[in-house]
Amino acid sequence: MTRRRYTEEQKLAVVREAVETGNCAVVGRRHGIAENLVSRLRQFRALGESPFTGSTSGGSEDV
Repeated sequence: MTRRRYTEEQKLAVVREAVETGNCAVVGRRHGIAENLVSRLRQFRALGESPFTGSTSGGSEDV
């Protein structure tokens, strides 16, 4: 199975829908992604952190 990548626009749409509906499971099924990913994206938003940056292979990133 290959890892899927999502654009910032896709993530924002999922987060907005999850916040509006309050149901991560339904939103996840609608978009074909796992409920836990929807939940994590919502948590990042609630903490004011950006869920839109990718991670590298274990190294630290210079921002």
